[in-house]
Amino acid sequence: MLVGNLLGMSQPNRVTNLGIMQTGTHVGVEIEISTSSSSSQFSSSYWNTVPEGSVPGFEAVLDRPMAGSELVIALEEAEQQISRLSGSNKFPEMTSVHVHVDIRDMTVTQLINFLTLSIMFENVLFNYVEHHRSKNHFCLPMTDATDCLNRLKRFVEQARTDSLSRDRIRSLFTSDEVKYAGINLSSIPRYGSLEFRMHHGTADSTALIRWINILLKIKEYAMGGDRSPTNILETKIEVGISSIFEQVLGGYSEILGYEGIEDDILDGIRNAQDFVSIYQLPLGRNPTQDIPDSDSSLFNQYNQWVESHE
Repeated sequence: MLVGNLLGMSQPNRVTNLGIMQTGTHVGVEIEISTSSSSSQFSSSYWNTVPEGSVPGFEAVLDRPMAGSELVIALEEAEQQISRLSGSNKFPEMTSVHVHVDIRDMTVTQLINFLTLSIMFENVLFNYVEHHRSKNHFCLPMTDATDCLNRLKRFVEQARTDSLSRDRIRSLFTSDEVKYAGINLSSIPRYGSLEFRMHHGTADSTALIRWINILLKIKEYAMGGDRSPTNILETKIEVGISSIFEQVLGGYSEILGYEGIEDDILDGIRNAQDFVSIYQLPLGRNPTQDIPDSDSSLFNQYNQWVESHE
């Protein structure tokens, strides 16, 4: 079943005019702006403005989820509009850009794949943006957002036993503890999206298009073939960190690369393994009491592989 159908949401329209976007996935964008200008001075048919409590100014929010060339036009228009506002520093440290990636067209397994990959590469995404973002209390990394990981475990267990429902997803993912993580799970039941809150404040349309394309590449890989969270980790074991990173991100792997990246991805793998191990449990096993047995080939391989990289 598609996530959108499970949540009682309509499916997105198919987009064929991609422009410079990687895929036709719809996204939502929120740009926080610090300015003394009135929001009425930001005039666009693509954007709405809402009050922003964290900075003196307002937030520009896409009028609706957009994709392809229309999204590019909207981001370019936002850059032009923001350049006309007053203020020498419209994007101090407390501002950010939030991107919602549409998940309505994914199966539940594909969504878990997307979550697995996003958490595996979370440290890499934080490293790409301004480094103060990982210390922001409204953008916590999964390592510091343990409640999110616990809720993800319950989500995966319900998916494994085919007992997910719209109400159960809302119950799991509706809380401030979930909302203020760098990867926001509360947007799943609310908007049918996975929200990435890492990016620092900016109106640079070229930078935002690049950031969104990076996220779309991760989603695209998550939806490919008959992938599952288990065989994503199996691939990681078989080909190594660098190879799987390049497989997922393609040319963007060069932009994202830095010294020490493999250690950061290893930390992400450990966080992802917490719920992937539940996905691979046979039905009838209780994930609150059981972990994979020593005869679990993947679990053994994974532990040996991690130990070899310590």
